[in-house]
Amino acid sequence: MSWDQLAAADPEVIVIMPCGWDPARTEPEMHWLTDRPEWPRLRAVRNGRVHLTDGNHTSTALGRGWLSPWRFCRASYTKT
Repeated sequence: MSWDQLAAADPEVIVIMPCGWDPARTEPEMHWLTDRPEWPRLRAVRNGRVHLTDGNHTSTALGRGWLSPWRFCRASYTKT
C-alpha cells in the first residue's frame, strides 16, 4: 500500500507488521510515518488505534513462533 492510498483510506486501525522486526527495532523507524504531515490527521492515529506488532511472530513466513493474524489481533499488539 502506498502512502497516498493509506492517507486516502483514512483507516480506523493501523497495524504495523514489519517482517522480522520486533517493536523495539520498529519504534525508532516510526518517524518515517509519524513525521509525515498527514499522520496526525489519520483517524487511527487520532483515536489511538495504531499498533506495532512483533514481526518475528506475525510475519508471513511460517515458523515455530508464527502467530496467525487472527490470534495476533485478539492478543498480541503494542499501542504506540
